[in-house]
Amino acid sequence: MQIQFGNRYLEIISSSEIITNIKKYLNNSYRIIIDRLNTVQLSNNDELDFFKDHVYYASYGFTNKRFVLFLTQNGNDNVAYLFNLNSGTLFQVSFSGSSQLFKNNVLYGEILTTKQTNIFFIEDIMVYQNKSLYNTNYNERYQNIQDLMNHYYDNPIFNDLHLVSKEFVRMEKLINIFE
Repeated sequence: MQIQFGNRYLEIISSSEIITNIKKYLNNSYRIIIDRLNTVQLSNNDELDFFKDHVYYASYGFTNKRFVLFLTQNGNDNVAYLFNLNSGTLFQVSFSGSSQLFKNNVLYGEILTTKQTNIFFIEDIMVYQNKSLYNTNYNERYQNIQDLMNHYYDNPIFNDLHLVSKEFVRMEKLINIFE
């Protein structure tokens, strides 16, 4: 079944068996529990003091629509699964890219819907070419995002989502700007 998503119609996967199998695969292979992913927002200025002594990165958010994009292969077919973390809905979306794009890459980000396209802003990468990045620092993961973007073909006719890697700055630098 297709549902409208911004200016496109995405194929919704309603089979609970397929959804469960994909979630189990991500959990068993990479320790990713889709249902428990979330983001942390700072609630007061006292929390900023912690970031002065540690290296963290921040970026502006455009929406509260959080998603996980799983790029993989099903047999010889390249497939992309999009999990809506707010509703738990799973979509199959179209992407064009080299075979390296579909080597079990798991991206985390948000979607901004415009009249022309749906933009997936990549905030983080959890799996790169079938390798879990669970214990890596953000500098390494950000480099993996940049490498992965080299395998993505921006095709507005075929692609249901336009991929963009978000720009990040060190939290310490942001704090200095606002102080």
